[in-house]
Amino acid sequence: MSTALKTFFGRFTKAELTDILGFFDQPVEKSVKKAGLVDQATLFIGGNPRAWMYMLPESDLMLLRDLVSAGPGQWVELLNPDYPSMLEMLNLIYIDDRDKDFVYACLDEALFFPVAAIIDHVIAEKRADGSFEVEHLALGLLNLYGVVTVEAFVKQAFDMLEDTGNGAEEFARIAENRLVAMQRVFYKGEIYLISPYAYEYEKLIDGWKQFPGKREFASFTREEALYAGCDAPFCAYGHGTPEYDAAWAVLEDLGYDRQDILDCLNEVWVNAQYSMEEACAEALFSCINDKIDEIDTFEEYRRYINTIADYANSVPKWLLKGHSSTETDLLKLSIQVDESSFEEELSRAEDSKKGPDDNAGPLNEFYKYNMAVRHVGPDEPCPCGSGLSYRRCHGKILN
Repeated sequence: MSTALKTFFGRFTKAELTDILGFFDQPVEKSVKKAGLVDQATLFIGGNPRAWMYMLPESDLMLLRDLVSAGPGQWVELLNPDYPSMLEMLNLIYIDDRDKDFVYACLDEALFFPVAAIIDHVIAEKRADGSFEVEHLALGLLNLYGVVTVEAFVKQAFDMLEDTGNGAEEFARIAENRLVAMQRVFYKGEIYLISPYAYEYEKLIDGWKQFPGKREFASFTREEALYAGCDAPFCAYGHGTPEYDAAWAVLEDLGYDRQDILDCLNEVWVNAQYSMEEACAEALFSCINDKIDEIDTFEEYRRYINTIADYANSVPKWLLKGHSSTETDLLKLSIQVDESSFEEELSRAEDSKKGPDDNAGPLNEFYKYNMAVRHVGPDEPCPCGSGLSYRRCHGKILN
C-alpha cells in the first residue's frame, strides 16, 4: 500500500472519503471507521487507476493529462474555471481560486505517478470504444435544452436515435452516462436535467410560463446533439450552420486562434440565453469590441456585430425549450449600431492604453458600447444629467 497515497487520503474527512468511494461505485460499510476508508481509497485509487479514471468525464481526463504534462505539484491554469470538474468536486486535485478570473489546479505527487502511467491509454480507450461520443450526445442534448424534464429528455433522445443502426445501444449508454446522473436536480416536485452551463435553472423553468405557445421541446438530429456536446469545456451550438460558420469567419478575421474562437463562441452561445440581463447583453459582443483596433471601418464593425447577433438569434433558447429566436421571433436580439458608437469604442480602446480618463463624463461612467447599460435603478436620476428618472430618459431609449 502506497504510504504517500495513504498520507494524501488521511487529510480527508470521513464524509469526503465516502463521497469519493461512492462516486466510483465502491461499497462503503456504515460501521467502518475513517482509517478503514483511508485504506479502501488508497487501495482503489492507487491499485486500480484504470477503473476510476475510466469513470471520469472527458474534460476531467484532459485536465489530468495537462497536469501530468506539467509535472507533480505544478500549477496549471484552468481554461474554463466555471465548467464543473469531478476531480475538483471530489478534492482529488488542488485548486487555487483566490483570483476568480485565473483559477489554477495541480496534482499531488501521490496521485501523479498512478495517473501518469495510464492516462494516455485511458483516453485512447474511451475514444476508441465510443465513450466520448456517447458523452457528447448526452451533453449535447442537455446543452440544447438548458433545462429539460427527465421524461422529455428520454423521449427526445429515443426519437433522435430511433432511425440509426445502433440506436437502442446508444440510447442505453446515454441513459447510463454518469454526466446525465450528475446533472439531475429536484425542483417543485419534479426531477430535471440541466446543462452544466445553465445557472439559476429555477428561473428558466419558471420562465417557460411566459411562452405558453412553446409547450413541446424542440427536436434535434443526432449530428446537432453531437456537435453541441463536443469541445467541452467550450461547447457551442451550430457547427456547420451558416450563422456559426459566419461567426467563426469573423473571429478568424479578427486574429483569434482556434482555441480562442471556441471560447468566444461558447461565451456568445451562453450569454445569448440571458441576453435580457445587462451584463450578458454586453458580454455578447466583447469578442468584437476587444479587437476594435483590428477593425478598419464602421461598415466592417457593423457587419461583425450583426454577424454575432445573427448567431445569437440562431441558437436554441433555453427559455423557449430549444426553439431559436430566429424560428419563433421571440427573445430576438436586435442591435442598431451607429457610426458614433464605433468612434466612441475606438476612443475608449485608445484611452484604455493611456490609463484611466479622469475627465470621463457621467455617460461614459455608466454606458458601454452604446448597447448595454450598467445597473441604474429605474427611479434613480438618469446618469446623463437630464434631471429625469432613468426609466423616463435613457432607460426608455435603451430598453
